[in-house]
Amino acid sequence: MFRTVAVAALAASAAALVAPRASTRSTLRMAASNPTFGAKIGGDTPVDWYLENSDTGALAQVKTFAAHCVSYIDQDGVQWMGKRSDYTDDGSKPIAGGVPICFPQFGPGALPQHGFVRGMQCIPEERAKKLRFDRMYYKFLPTEETKRVWPYDFELRYQVTLFADCMEFDAQVINEDSKEMEITFGLHTYFDVTSLANAKVTGLSGAQTIDRNMNNAPGTEMGDVVVTGPIDKMYQGVTSATLEDTGKGKKMLVEGTKGFTDIVVWNPYDPSMGSDKFLCVEAVAASSPIRIAPGATHEFSMRLTPQKL
Repeated sequence: MFRTVAVAALAASAAALVAPRASTRSTLRMAASNPTFGAKIGGDTPVDWYLENSDTGALAQVKTFAAHCVSYIDQDGVQWMGKRSDYTDDGSKPIAGGVPICFPQFGPGALPQHGFVRGMQCIPEERAKKLRFDRMYYKFLPTEETKRVWPYDFELRYQVTLFADCMEFDAQVINEDSKEMEITFGLHTYFDVTSLANAKVTGLSGAQTIDRNMNNAPGTEMGDVVVTGPIDKMYQGVTSATLEDTGKGKKMLVEGTKGFTDIVVWNPYDPSMGSDKFLCVEAVAASSPIRIAPGATHEFSMRLTPQKL
């Protein structure tokens, strides 16, 4: 019932959606209180979110706050984006669910955990609705606040694309500073699961691991990943994994198709966080820092493909 209602509610908003082209001179602020979501608010005030849709019935919802994809309903009506129990998307804090962008640091490190972009307002640039796909273009620029913690000029371009049978997330980090910058990067994707008891992650057996819950102890993964306790593990040199959920009767293939070097699996196993209903399987580039020369660009791409078991 939940999935049917969610699809109907999002679909009803699609007809009213207009994707405005925003000014590139400054970052956008949150819409006024009690906005009419999915529609332009008085003059140049931005929409709060954009709805991408496919003729097959697939839907995706992306917030202008942090260009954060918070919902992906596939063509079978199955919701794939999970969230923690402390989830809020009102812009008061980073969104604990969906697909947070971790830049310029995946973490841990000297900067705030997972960087600062996941707490920034983005600039929606344009929407490209074609027969094969529906794509939104966003970008992030430095502010006085970001320069106080990370003194670099940069441009982060970001595209979220909905296809009939998958989603793609593409990012381009441009060093607009006069000095080399060093980054790590990740898409901290929360997946909805019917229960951790029904879920496992395959495709990681044999990978070299770093276990953050064991003081970064190295190891080797043996077999499929089944979550029976807290897990925060990086799988080095692996760029794809599959989340299987017998409760859904489906699986999700997670592929870092460009720029990513590792996979992270995370779940706090904490009932107060609603941990039985989500599992993070993340494409990251974090085992070694990436150095970007002045004027250079580094690109990242991730594809999510739902499939039947």
